[in-house]
Amino acid sequence: MYNKLTEKDRNILVDGKELTIMLLEDNEWDGYYYELVSSLCNENMGELRYIKELVSRKLDCNFPLLICDCDCDFNCTVAVAKVKFCDNCVKWEKIGIVTGTNRGNSRTFFENYRNSGIRRVEDWAEDDWQKYGDIAYDLIQDDYFFHDWCSKNWQEELYRRCWGYYHKYFNDDLNISWASELNFKFEVKEYQKFFCGESI
Repeated sequence: MYNKLTEKDRNILVDGKELTIMLLEDNEWDGYYYELVSSLCNENMGELRYIKELVSRKLDCNFPLLICDCDCDFNCTVAVAKVKFCDNCVKWEKIGIVTGTNRGNSRTFFENYRNSGIRRVEDWAEDDWQKYGDIAYDLIQDDYFFHDWCSKNWQEELYRRCWGYYHKYFNDDLNISWASELNFKFEVKEYQKFFCGESI
């Protein structure tokens, strides 16, 4: 039997019941879950693109499921679900809050985050080398050139930072305070339709 995902007032409903209410009933982290909304409310188009791509590519991961309703991005409180894709279903195994434990100080975080996008040439695909290969040196070595590129390609840069920084951070379980065990199963096509707007 599959669970049913719907949405109401920016909240995720599982079988007609708000996920945040279910979480509040199940653990003591009232202050964390109370003000969280669906990650589909993300106002950062690069981060929203990343969220949808995780689902469309059927990646097993710690999926950013809920975000702070004030910031509506990954810069504030984020709750992740441990997601596993099977042949015909998607499972949520547990949920937890992303912590700042292993981020280091603010300067270290800023440097790591700033250099996790287009500057991570080790993550470039062949298409990237064809498109940006002639400016790779300037992107890495010239801060003025890099900032100018970012100002013209900001959403692309944010999307790349999701993969280069947030994806790695979210998927290191040492950065997650796991709270609730879950046993939800969703039919893959319906799940993709919910998060991506259509079946993949």
